Amino acid sequence: MSISPPQALRQKVNGLDPRRPEHAVETVQLILDEARAQRTSDIHLNPTHDRLEIWFRIDGTLHRVAEIAPAQSSAVVARLKVLAGLLTYQTETPQEGRLSAAPGEPEVRLSTMPTLHGERAVVRLFSEPTHHRRLGDLGLPDDVHAALDQLIHETSGLIVVAGPAGSGKTTTLYATLRELAAAPTYERRSLISLEDPIESAVDGVSQTQIHTASGLNLSAAIRAALRQDPEVIAI
Repeated sequence: MSISPPQALRQKVNGLDPRRPEHAVETVQLILDEARAQRTSDIHLNPTHDRLEIWFRIDGTLHRVAEIAPAQSSAVVARLKVLAGLLTYQTETPQEGRLSAAPGEPEVRLSTMPTLHGERAVVRLFSEPTHHRRLGDLGLPDDVHAALDQLIHETSGLIVVAGPAGSGKTTTLYATLRELAAAPTYERRSLISLEDPIESAVDGVSQTQIHTASGLNLSAAIRAALRQDPEVIAI
């Protein structure tokens, strides 16, 4: 009888020896590898009074996939913080960072927050660059695809992409930008995006990273972009 991926991950995590110095490193690697294999958008590490629960968000739905004993939970979160270049000793304030990735690999972000039972961590895994590149790759119904394709080629107006976490908002925005950037030269338009963070490079789009610390907040970036003779601004 076959076992489900969550059951398989739970067995692998439980099979690791917590006495080994490499336990936290091996646990985090198992979780990240399985999350990528399952096309997970978010990994939740949620501390409770007696364990650290691991949840995967897959196609917008959360699934509990493993538990870690309290004695090892802080080390697992600390390992993620090391990979993201965060301060492991700072556990009372929220932190955000990016996990190092090889060139060409999708970005992985980490967010931590203190809770009653310890640090909560959420890992966001972005789609691989080869997936969902154009509108035709999104799997939209034909009528929705046709309507969206018509709307993005209008010369005025506003399109709002909204939805819950993991529903594909960013994926849809990038696909529409690539669609516009791939237009024939005589139909090419001036495309600017304002992002926080820039998750994927798109040829033909001038992408700007919001950097509040230096004064480049969203309102300042919009004012600057409007002076750049844009025809499309994606935020």
